[in-house]
Amino acid sequence: MFVEFEELVKDKEDEIQKLEQLFADFCKINNVKLEEQSGIFEFIESNKTTIAKYLSFKGKRRKDDFTIEALFVDYFKNFKEVFDLIKNIYLGSIISSYIEYQTNPINLQIELLFDTNFIVSLLDLKTSESTHTCNKLVEIAKSLGYRLNVLNITIAETRNLLEKRAEHFDSAFLAKKIDPEDIYNACDRRKLNKTDLQRIADNLEDDLGELGITVIPHSDKYQNLARFSDEFKKFKAIRNNDFAALHDATVLYYVRDKRGNKRIKDFDKVNCWFVNNSSAWQSSDSLISTKGENGHQPETIRAEDFINILWLSNPNIKKQVGEADLAEIGITRMISCTLNETLPKSAIIRELDDNIKKYAAEKISDKDIVRVATRIANRNLKNLEELNKIADTNSEDFVKRLQREADIEREEGEKRMKEFQELIHRLVKKEKQLDEVRDNYKTKLHEAKTTQSTAIKTVNENTAQLDEEKKKRLKAENELIKIKRDVYFVRELSKWRRKNWIELFIGIVIFIGGLLWMLIRSDWNMETAKDLFSELNKNLIISAALWFGGLIFSVVTLTSLVAKYRNHSNIKAFLDNLEKYKMPEEYKDKKE
Repeated sequence: MFVEFEELVKDKEDEIQKLEQLFADFCKINNVKLEEQSGIFEFIESNKTTIAKYLSFKGKRRKDDFTIEALFVDYFKNFKEVFDLIKNIYLGSIISSYIEYQTNPINLQIELLFDTNFIVSLLDLKTSESTHTCNKLVEIAKSLGYRLNVLNITIAETRNLLEKRAEHFDSAFLAKKIDPEDIYNACDRRKLNKTDLQRIADNLEDDLGELGITVIPHSDKYQNLARFSDEFKKFKAIRNNDFAALHDATVLYYVRDKRGNKRIKDFDKVNCWFVNNSSAWQSSDSLISTKGENGHQPETIRAEDFINILWLSNPNIKKQVGEADLAEIGITRMISCTLNETLPKSAIIRELDDNIKKYAAEKISDKDIVRVATRIANRNLKNLEELNKIADTNSEDFVKRLQREADIEREEGEKRMKEFQELIHRLVKKEKQLDEVRDNYKTKLHEAKTTQSTAIKTVNENTAQLDEEKKKRLKAENELIKIKRDVYFVRELSKWRRKNWIELFIGIVIFIGGLLWMLIRSDWNMETAKDLFSELNKNLIISAALWFGGLIFSVVTLTSLVAKYRNHSNIKAFLDNLEKYKMPEEYKDKKE
């Protein structure tokens, strides 16, 4: 067992070292300094900070830029052995959250209120991974008997979003190539057109109804509360428009009302959640949420965080979400959120898209435009505002800048492709070598186990024989001890009874002595002796003494002596007490 355990630890250490080396090579290929990066393990561990705020243990929010780590994980998703190791590390992080804080099973009648981005994901208008996450949460929630709702204002926002995307469908290009979470990207993946988007918008409520999601038709009460709230003012500063800000403030007031306007600290006591599937809410939680300094639960929760906590707290969930599925859901969302956080705003991308169509559509090839989009997606081209300003002031410089960025991407892309091919080749070669070493080790381990098994069998037989001999010797010794113990018991019984024999002897001596005294005083005349006894008996003190002495002799001495010979329960109690408390160790049975 120890040999196998040590080998397991060694294998895992080798895998960790290989992963670290892969990350170092990845940074080198992408011209990123390794020492300036947080590292792949810190990236995965950062997931605990989002769970921490719900499970009430301390989790410090990390501000690190994990872009290169997210790109690394995203690149190696298709390499099973590497991605399996990353998933195991992720699961370890999740389980360590459970060790730090264990929730109670969540048995409340919980209501889940879904956000616009969650609805869009359910409609498969984001990445396929986002759709899988949201569908999985809906499936779990149904099995647990949760109520699944969406406000009418959310329906309005979702329909408005889809109609606007349909309106600008033909003019959108960069968004398809830059943001994998964008609706246009999903349309490109699913081969949907403008008409398909409009149809989805028209059938929105029916499609949600088929999924078991109920639309709450009246939210005027909460909209009125939100319209004059501080939350609405804060949301207007970070959302795209006033309607989006009003929507977000409205759902907060709805959730608070369903919670009885109480601030709840324990996750398992919350009866209503606003569920989203976006990194935007995570960044605004600290600004808007009631969590604050007192550790109260926020109104919002991301879909994958909710699945993680349900998976930890409810054993039945593991039947619907396996370990691999849970890890894949969490990691893909971490990648998506990390990369989206560093993307330029959609308005800036649309402006750049329009400028390319105005000034560069006929002067730069589609391939070069794709290369520019790739540089933006890979965070190599960040200052898009400056690029848009150049387009407004000097269209020729704008085209030249785009061409220069495209040329850089083409050269770097070719270089990266070559280096990645070499890296993969080395990785495959090392895997083959490692497989050979493992096969050789397994063969030797099998031989060692066979030899060890034979040796153990022989040792076991000898041990069994030795144990049998020990048992026989022990039995003989205990039989001898029993004989000594029986002699000891007889001796102690005699001592126990001796006291009463002494009392009996003293009583008889006193009785005979009294008779002799009276006979001597009466000169051995029996009539005179009787008269003397009658005279003494008339004396109250002497009479009482004689009566009391006779009583003690007959009731105490004789009764006790008879009991010590005839009362077997009394004798057994004496022997048991003697054996339990007073018997010397030499008379006790020996044990193995």
